[in-house]
Amino acid sequence: MIKKGLENQRKNLQQLELKNEKTLRISKNKILERAKGITLIALIITIIVLLILAGVSIATLTGENGILTRANDSKKQTEIASV
Repeated sequence: MIKKGLENQRKNLQQLELKNEKTLRISKNKILERAKGITLIALIITIIVLLILAGVSIATLTGENGILTRANDSKKQTEIASV
C-alpha cells in the first residue's frame, strides 16, 4: 500500500515536470517572439533619427544661409578685396 502511494506520487511528479517543461518552452518562445519585435521597433526608430539628422545636415550645408553659401560669399569678398 505504501509502495503504491509512492509510485503514484512519482508519477504525479513526473507529470508535473513534463508540464513545467512544456510551459517553459512556450514561455521561451514567447520571449523570443517579443524580442524580435523590440529589435524591429528599435531599428525603425534608429532609421527615423538618422533621416532627421541627415535632413538637418543637408539643410545646414546647402540652405540660403548655409555653410557652402557663406563660404562662396566669403570667397567672392576675398577676391574683390585682393583686386
